[in-house]
Amino acid sequence: MRSITVFVLSCCFLFACTKKEEPVAPVVTQPKMPEALDEVDKALERELTDEDFQKGKNLHGIVMRSLITGEEVKFSDHKGKKIIVDFWSSWCVPCIEMFPDIERIKKEYEEAKGLVKIISISVDPLAANARKIVRKQGVTFEVIQAPESLQNAGILLPFTLFADENGVVKETTNGKHSYAEIKKFAGLN
Repeated sequence: MRSITVFVLSCCFLFACTKKEEPVAPVVTQPKMPEALDEVDKALERELTDEDFQKGKNLHGIVMRSLITGEEVKFSDHKGKKIIVDFWSSWCVPCIEMFPDIERIKKEYEEAKGLVKIISISVDPLAANARKIVRKQGVTFEVIQAPESLQNAGILLPFTLFADENGVVKETTNGKHSYAEIKKFAGLN
């Protein structure tokens, strides 16, 4: 009887040692969803830096928000057109002095001929300041509010870049430029 008891205990011990554990399902956690719409925008917004606007880079992957309407501005919507991007701020007098020449390029080459798209990016940390300047200057070209990552990028203003019809940045310049200089950089004859 003792041998049967030892046998049964041995079998129980073996079963206990060889019992397979059930696989544990991995724990899946959902990311915290933002509460407000502007938090959603920040969650979806790609971190842009000054490197995204350097010579050789393609602008067609960039999506930003209009300072005036709040609507998305997709650079890729302008395939087949040259793109002129003008960086400015409300405290940059030479930047604002370029607005009439940029406005003239818009009327002659964007509206009349459909050859170019003007996109102006305010790096002013206060959107209200940029809106005030836009209204005061009577600006009609597209104005975008830069995300914080660009506001803090240390871009030397005025900064203007010129992309070809495929969205590839061909030229970048710093400083105030005249109508004739902007046309030349953009290859508008």
